[in-house]
Amino acid sequence: ERGISDMMVIHDCFAVHATHAAALSTILREQFVDLHTPHRLQELKMQFERYGPALPDVPERGDFDISSVLDSEYLFA
Repeated sequence: ERGISDMMVIHDCFAVHATHAAALSTILREQFVDLHTPHRLQELKMQFERYGPALPDVPERGDFDISSVLDSEYLFA
């Protein structure tokens, strides 16, 4: 969709031609934010409780703004 025609993926490593490095960097940040925005632990708790007893409350989230990753210089996931 973003004009990257050649991309190589091995496990959790991604590679593109140097001309597409900036686009890949943006895409990875966007996907990281999309992946970590929902409260996954709360979702998992709710799924388990459908089939078993109530579980303890999940810890509250901190105050880190995950969207700040979009403007970061580096991203290590």
